[in-house]
Amino acid sequence: MQPETAPAGECLSLIHPLTSILDHVELGKLFPADLPLEVELGSGDSTFLVEYARRHAEHNFIGVERLLGRIRKLDRKGRRAGLMNLRGLRIESAYFLEYLLPPHSAVAVHIYFPDPWPKRKHRRHRLINERFPTVAQQALAPGGTVYLRTDDANYFEQMLGVFAAAPAFRPVDTPAELSAELTDFEKGFHARGIKSLLAAYCLITDYSPPHLASNINDRAAAAATGVGRGTPALKTDPGFAAASDQVQQHRNDADDERAQEGGPEGIDCEESPQQKAHEV
Repeated sequence: MQPETAPAGECLSLIHPLTSILDHVELGKLFPADLPLEVELGSGDSTFLVEYARRHAEHNFIGVERLLGRIRKLDRKGRRAGLMNLRGLRIESAYFLEYLLPPHSAVAVHIYFPDPWPKRKHRRHRLINERFPTVAQQALAPGGTVYLRTDDANYFEQMLGVFAAAPAFRPVDTPAELSAELTDFEKGFHARGIKSLLAAYCLITDYSPPHLASNINDRAAAAATGVGRGTPALKTDPGFAAASDQVQQHRNDADDERAQEGGPEGIDCEESPQQKAHEV
């Protein structure tokens, strides 16, 4: 299926101006056709999103980015490709997902190479935190999927931990076609021998939230046992165990690379060169 394109000579901006930061975005006014919606939080220079939207004309796409220069790149590239199923919004990703995206409206949320905030004192700023699965559950349609990528092993462990503790989600494989579609940062990482760490979680269709008190107790228990730090309880989850193996292999590769260069072994998260370029 070919994407719908703008009429010849028509040059409409793909950047949607927010008239309110209190009300949900009216999706019916963003796109000419009512199609399943996918969202990328932190779309960067939009390399991934523009190409993916071009290949999937049967879906609508929103790229969320707070930097003006980056959201303008989405506009330029999308209009150059003649895409009518793509829009960009300039706002903080976390705020958009929780307060502006209509509930249960997205079939997929893509988060690729978010800022890892590698220093321990800054990790509270990470987008994927203990609360994120609850916010994602509110945003996704039943059966919707969160797709994650990072180059930071510590952040990846945190991602695995918070979703392993979220009963509304189950781990799934990232489709090969999707994983083959690289972001601009990812291409640079791969050229330097830095591997991507991938995970995906599907919202269980028939999931019923437990009683609030039980839910609070679950969160307190998870916090007490150290969710996101590779605890024995989480390692019993097969999806977590498989992805943890991916983290360990990533660390082993990094150690080998540093050993060859004569540097210290182990990943020093506070000084990782990868932290200098990320998309959220």
